[in-house]
Amino acid sequence: MTRAPPAPHATIQTQLAALAETAFDHSMNNLLTVILVTVALPIASVDAQPYAMPPPAPGRQLIMPPDPTSHRHVGLFLRPDLGVGFMSTAQPTGTASGNITMSGPAGVFGFIIGGAVAENIILGAHFYDSVIVNPSVSYSGQLGNTSDTSLALYGMGPAFTYYWMPSNIYLSATLALTRMTLTVNGYSGDSSVGLGTRLAVGKEWWVSDHWGLGLAGHLSSSWNDSGDYSGTTLSTWAFAVAFSATYN
Repeated sequence: MTRAPPAPHATIQTQLAALAETAFDHSMNNLLTVILVTVALPIASVDAQPYAMPPPAPGRQLIMPPDPTSHRHVGLFLRPDLGVGFMSTAQPTGTASGNITMSGPAGVFGFIIGGAVAENIILGAHFYDSVIVNPSVSYSGQLGNTSDTSLALYGMGPAFTYYWMPSNIYLSATLALTRMTLTVNGYSGDSSVGLGTRLAVGKEWWVSDHWGLGLAGHLSSSWNDSGDYSGTTLSTWAFAVAFSATYN
């Protein structure tokens, strides 16, 4: 049996329905695009701008909290010092002529690195020296001069420092292993390792939260076997005034 063709009005209705569906889909796609663009633009704008703290209210300033360790002797401790003074080393001769003594103006240097075991109480390692260039030599009442000669005291050992606050006056004491070195015309000779001390009393002034500049008086001593198989002991004393820079 042959099916009759559809009525003309049915075909027109089907085409109108398809057109309407296509237009609806196109309108929905446009609407979704508009919604996505409208929502995405503010999000992108917010993400593109970094966050900044709001400015302080008019008439007010942003105040940072104070450093709780400012102007206090706690934590890491560093103190280099440099100064000038006088040093003398004596060696007995075992005769009626007395001692051979070498002496003269000396330059001194020291460096302490350590830390506070309690506030104002410092323990550290101390490295120091005292050096005379072209010392004078006295023997049996005679005084002579030298050239191209230097005499040096070197020391290293544990150091203890105590500060009296708020005056920032301190006492330092070092017990050290020491050695004397004599250099003449480029040739050097060393004593045996001995024992020595360096005592210091000083005063410092704060120049920032953790740095202080100071002035100190030093007294150094050392006792060493001469190292020349004579069995004699070198006795050394040094006095100095030094400038210091302390970080704490």
